[in-house]
Amino acid sequence: MVIAIDGPAASGKSSVARLLAKTLKFIHLDSGALYRVITLAIMRKFKTEISAKKFIEIMALTKDEDLIKPELLACRLDFIEREQRVYIKQEDVNEAIRGLEISKGVGAIADRQIYRNWINRIMQNLAENNNLVVDGRDIASVVFPDAKYKFFLEAKTEVRALRRWKELDKSSHDISIKKMETEIAKRDNHDINRSSGGLKKIANAIYIDCSLLDVKKTVSIILSHLDRKDIIAVT
Repeated sequence: MVIAIDGPAASGKSSVARLLAKTLKFIHLDSGALYRVITLAIMRKFKTEISAKKFIEIMALTKDEDLIKPELLACRLDFIEREQRVYIKQEDVNEAIRGLEISKGVGAIADRQIYRNWINRIMQNLAENNNLVVDGRDIASVVFPDAKYKFFLEAKTEVRALRRWKELDKSSHDISIKKMETEIAKRDNHDINRSSGGLKKIANAIYIDCSLLDVKKTVSIILSHLDRKDIIAVT
């Protein structure tokens, strides 16, 4: 079984998906982390890890046929007690992929179909023999359109900006909450207008505004929409 959770940046979908998966004893699959680990790997190849601006410029000038094939990047994922971890070779980069420059640059990877296809195949293959809670932006619309349970989480831009700002290491990033709000709005516009796999709220997804909800309350609402018989059947 797949439970699909979509939503914009910093809407809380990954935290919600993680707790939901733990509650149901499903595997949590964070699609955003897969895009981020590719971003970090290519930034390192280009030696642009500290400059998303330079990375985006290089990617914009790189033709599709000249892109580094994802299978050559030594990126991989594993699961520890059903929780996802991402690696470059043997290095655990779960903390490194959450940096501000990665957040700024990841859209340049998500825009390229070669990387979207690779990540989508990984997720679809995992779903063949596992129960998953998957979060992203096009999970219900593209990756798992036949998922029985589809949710779309939203929150006000200022709420999401504050959440993302709190996640940052303040010792290495000097950014105001207002600037973060601008970055979030810019990312929203980019994600919504992406030609392939853009952020989309599909008609049959259950919409949840979690601006005033914590993770536990949001998970509780999602659980209330699940048929207990379905859960029992797959666990």
